[in-house]
Amino acid sequence: MKRSEGVVHLVRQLIDSGTLAPGAKAPSVRQMSRIAGCSMSTVHHAYGLLESAGVFVALPRSGFYIDEGVGRPCRSAGAEAASSAASCEVAREISISALTLRLFASWSNSEIQQFGAIYASTDLFPVEDVNRHFRRVLRNCNGSKGADTASSTQGDPALRETLARRYVEHGVALSANDIVLTAGGMHALNLCINILTKPGDIVLIESPTMFPVFTALEHRGLRAIEIPYSPRHGLDPDQFEYLTDRHEIRACVLMPTHQYPTGVSTPESAVRKIVEIARRKNLPIIENGGYMDLQYGKSCAPTLKRFDEAGLVLQVGSFSNTLAPGYGIGWLVPGRFREKIVQMKFASNLLSGGIFQRAVADYMHSGNFNRHLRNLRGKLLARMEHGIGLIGRYFPAGCRVAKPSGGFMCWVEGPPGFDSIAACRDALARGVGLPPGPLFSVREAFRNYIGLNLSFPWTAEAEARLKAIGELIREYS
Repeated sequence: MKRSEGVVHLVRQLIDSGTLAPGAKAPSVRQMSRIAGCSMSTVHHAYGLLESAGVFVALPRSGFYIDEGVGRPCRSAGAEAASSAASCEVAREISISALTLRLFASWSNSEIQQFGAIYASTDLFPVEDVNRHFRRVLRNCNGSKGADTASSTQGDPALRETLARRYVEHGVALSANDIVLTAGGMHALNLCINILTKPGDIVLIESPTMFPVFTALEHRGLRAIEIPYSPRHGLDPDQFEYLTDRHEIRACVLMPTHQYPTGVSTPESAVRKIVEIARRKNLPIIENGGYMDLQYGKSCAPTLKRFDEAGLVLQVGSFSNTLAPGYGIGWLVPGRFREKIVQMKFASNLLSGGIFQRAVADYMHSGNFNRHLRNLRGKLLARMEHGIGLIGRYFPAGCRVAKPSGGFMCWVEGPPGFDSIAACRDALARGVGLPPGPLFSVREAFRNYIGLNLSFPWTAEAEARLKAIGELIREYS
């Protein structure tokens, strides 16, 4: 057992025995260093894991406290009553809450400010430009040049070839044959889950994580083990190894690059180690690469696929957050599972391709896509920085914000007593779609957290609604 794991285990024993009660202050880092007989850096690492797992709450200039929710039953129907202290080590059945469904439904309401949307603001997408290429391809279909609008089970060859060339930017060498096009990112995710698992299997997922993933896992009848995703450090390979040692995990669903909802990327050293651990265990990883092109800096954040020499990483991608969700085009780099994926896709979606895929290939080949991405990244960064500045102005003192490396999501920790679910219900009544922290966790943790989509134009109305969220945090704390 790693030294940091020993500290985590000791803290959980203290909680289970009642020595550390909910709301109590935990031993200081220095005290725990003496108690556990390890270095202060080891304790810092362990306390970070406990905070990410929702066991600890850190208060500035005060120290760590046991979360008030530790040991309380989860509130939604069908959820298992469980102790937060052992939450990462319990395989849970997945059930989509009524509140989640209400948020999904709210996305179609244009009058609601969509701080909870899983897609970036539509004004960022080059829809008219892509449509011009669509009309051009359509004319060619009716003219002498012709076009293969049926394509193949793997999808349009021209688009697959263009995507393979783009992967060079991410340090991955692919051919067009290594890529399978799908009807969106969720279609690709479902294909992966269906070939890797059977009902009742256990999958490892991040906590917090992108909540639409729960839909795919629930439909398959799977159980989930959660690995903490730190809003400062991303995934911890030691925790990954610990959990995969203790449980018969069939597959993992991870998003180490500009993760949703934290926006934080896992460092390269940790990404490398996770891939190596998976290789030793022959453990498949489904990597959500949907935001990997949305970095703020000049260089790309590392992906699991980049270091995957064994073909165990199945990377899912999508144009939903770079071109527009409405085109319904995703892709999959299935590694050693390519034949099974193609067979599964053949059975469910015989032919894939057609005019939209060819039009996107035409658009990307023109060079417009690279120019659009540079513009998109710049706008996302500017809007994120402006939004975080407004949070600092309007939210209560003590709120903490993760620093995203890319994407458009912002993860906000409210005061320890903040009830994000009650605030979310009130926000919907006020015309604001606000996703509460428990929405991002199978065990409904992160009760004092919210996720915010900050990709929208900062109009006076949008700023006023963000200010209203700050008032809700005060009201429900």
